Amino acid sequence: MQHLVARVCNLQQSKLFCALILLALGLISLVMLNERIRALRLAKGLTLQQVGDVFGISRTSVSNWEAGHSQPDPRKIERLAKFFDTSVQFLLSGVHTPAPIENESTFVGIPFVPFVAIKDCHESIRALCSHSQTFLPMSFGASSASTFCTDFPTSIDPLSATLIPPGAFIFFDPELTIKNHAVVLARKIGIADFFMADLSSSALKLRSLTQRQSSSYTPEAQDEILGVAKGYVISINL
Repeated sequence: MQHLVARVCNLQQSKLFCALILLALGLISLVMLNERIRALRLAKGLTLQQVGDVFGISRTSVSNWEAGHSQPDPRKIERLAKFFDTSVQFLLSGVHTPAPIENESTFVGIPFVPFVAIKDCHESIRALCSHSQTFLPMSFGASSASTFCTDFPTSIDPLSATLIPPGAFIFFDPELTIKNHAVVLARKIGIADFFMADLSSSALKLRSLTQRQSSSYTPEAQDEILGVAKGYVISINL
């Protein structure tokens, strides 16, 4: 059996209170918090003033958050997480933690399929998984028997790098429901890509996380959702 070693980012919701205490004491690094606030605001298509109005503060105060000149207090961070439809955990650490296993997979573990094998291939994701020669332990975060893992490109839009580190290994589940700001692996006109989901309007829109300055688009009937991200791992020795 292949030896697998991983460093998993793991700040669980049950540790939220401790995280906020550490934040108040200045013991949590917020170097990237400002960039994540900016990325989520832009993804939602909001102005500095619109965010400021929600919190009853000026656009300058929000601008200072995004520039790293000041930081929101713990209560505002909780409100920011709710406002952006994300978690405090993500705002503080930039990590969405994989959920515990709920169902047993038909594979010996979580199949790893390199993104280069998915990008231009027209086979179903299930078929690609069946060809995999590399499997990760189920404890990495399988949420269903359909969970699979692939790698995130290392050359991406700088704005996307504030959401998912380049080169990270992402766990996807085709059975998950798409939520606002979820990371989605989908085929657009037959080519697979990573997208951020936008459900702020009545129709689902997707914005590429690998194409610089890309605009959101509404998926067509021929487009295919391959999976919704459940979490990611920074590094794996395969």
